[in-house]
Order: sequence, then C-alpha cells, then structure tokens
Amino acid sequence: MKSFLASHRTTAASKPGVDAIAIASRLGFRPKVFYYWESESNIILKRHPFFPNRLLKIQLSLFAQFTKDSLILVQIPFRWQNLHDVLKKLKKRNKIIILAHDIDAIRGIMDGARDLDTLKLADGIIAHTPQMIEYLKEHGVKSPCVSLQFFDYLVKCDGKHSPISRNGLNILYAGNLGKSQFLNSLSAVQNIEQLQFNLYGKDYSGMDSKNIIYRGIFDNESITNVIGDWGLVWDGDRIEKCNNAWGAYLKYNAPYKFSLYLAMGIPVIVWRESAMAQYVELYHLGICVDSLNGIYETIQRLADSELALIQEGVTKYSEKVKSGLMLSTAIKELLSLLEQ
Repeated sequence: MKSFLASHRTTAASKPGVDAIAIASRLGFRPKVFYYWESESNIILKRHPFFPNRLLKIQLSLFAQFTKDSLILVQIPFRWQNLHDVLKKLKKRNKIIILAHDIDAIRGIMDGARDLDTLKLADGIIAHTPQMIEYLKEHGVKSPCVSLQFFDYLVKCDGKHSPISRNGLNILYAGNLGKSQFLNSLSAVQNIEQLQFNLYGKDYSGMDSKNIIYRGIFDNESITNVIGDWGLVWDGDRIEKCNNAWGAYLKYNAPYKFSLYLAMGIPVIVWRESAMAQYVELYHLGICVDSLNGIYETIQRLADSELALIQEGVTKYSEKVKSGLMLSTAIKELLSLLEQ
C-alpha cells in the first residue's frame, strides 16, 4: 500500500505541501491524516500532566493506519517534534520515502540536526537539486536520492502569452519581503531608470518610487493579474551578490518563487552561482547574472534567437510545473531505484 503521512495542520497556506499531496494522490498514494495538539513553541502541551498518554494515543492511532510493507511518503520539515521517533518505529515494517521541502541544517536553523537524523531513516529521498543531494551525502545520508530540480505549481491558468522581448523590463519579485534585505538597496541598481520592479508579498517596509512599486499580496491560485515580464530569484542583503545564510541557501535549493514565475509563463532571472542557474541554462528558462546591476544589459544583449529559445523553454516548463510533472517524475524515478 502506498500512503503519505499528512497532518491536520497542512493547509492551503502551504501551497507546496498541498500540491505535493495532490500529485502523490494521482500516483496512488493515500492520505493518512493524524491530529496532534502542539503549540508553535512545542512546550505548552509538554507541561500538561496528560501529555505522555496523549502522545501515546497519537502514535498508536498512527501505527494502526499502516499495514505491513506500506510505502510511506513524508514531507519535511514536519513541525512535530516526535516525527523522528514515529518514523523509526514505522520503518521496522515499512519503507519510508521523504520529500524534502527545506533542509534546516543548510539554512543554519537550530533544529537542522533533527531533520538530518530523520532523513537518515529514509529508504529514499527526493531533494531539490544535485547540490542538495551532495550536501546530504557529505553529512551521512546513505539512502538513494533523486533530484526534483524544481517544484511544481499546480494552478489553472494559461500563463502570459506576450512574446519575451528586450523591451519587457517589468521585474517581478514575490515572497517574504521582510527578510529580503537587498530590497533596501534596489534603487541603486544600475540602469534602474530603465527597469520597473514590482514587489509582491508581506512585511514590506520600503518606500515606493517611480521604478519600485509595492503591489501587495496575491492569491496563490490567482496569478494571471500579477505584473511582471521577468521573475527575479534573489536573496541576502546585497544587490551585488546573494549573501548571508538566505543567499547562500540558493546554492542548494529550488525556491518556490522560481516555479511561480514559470507557472505565470515568464522567464526567470537568477544568481549565476545558484542551483537554479544550471536549469535556467539547460532548459533556456531565462538569464543568469552575477549582480542585479547586470539585469538591464544582459537582457539587452540577448539575440533574437536566444529570446526564441527562452520563449520555447518557458512555455514548455510552464506546462510541466502546472501539471505536476516535476514531482511525479521524481517519485517514479525513486520508486524505480527502490525496486532494484
């Protein structure tokens, strides 16, 4: 039996997780939902005198849902501190495969070691990129791993149909704007007067200008009216390069905004040292830059033949991410490895 472990806390607010569940369901995985009481800080329930009994009931109800020799798909990070112990017991008579949405250890988050320990329990792992897989292998993960490349973005829309051109200079940046400190220096980008940055997301504290416009928050399922000719994938606190822990993480991960932009049907702009750069170049999905200062000139230098290749690549992969082909391909590849 193929199953995926799902928490009642998985909601539409976590679109990558919800999309993964939908895609896995198409491949015959069936949800096993369990309920747990736990505060965000993981301490309130612990202090309750009935906590040990409650935890035991949760675990027993979970074990009862799986028949012997089940194939269990788990998504991490999974914000339940007892997951490791539960998977350790389930693994005794089942196979565990893990889809890693993020690896906290790479990001330098405190509970990163716990995620690595959980990953070591897996019989197979779907990680973002070859770079992320290499990190896992260097840190003691011995299980077979396959690369997702980048996430799907399930949505019903046609995407943008306007041709990609050197004149389309609306740059879209979507995400958690509060942590994207490089936005504070955006006005210093070279040739800023030729560009327009459209910012979408929460916690923006900057000031609008002629060339930098905050446009609020949009619904994940309603992306046709989001403004942008190109989608920017960047992080850190500098415009010259991606730096600090958030910027360095781009060397390993597949940011969800990358998939959003493809679903919209627009090409992407990525840091040349990021993991996504290999796919931008391989599949002709946009441009790679060393610095945000190079955006305008890089676009202007594109030949008509290059623009045509980008148009073709974006159109092709827009359909792939909107239909769930990235994850479904990765799951099938991993299952094939496990059968060998």
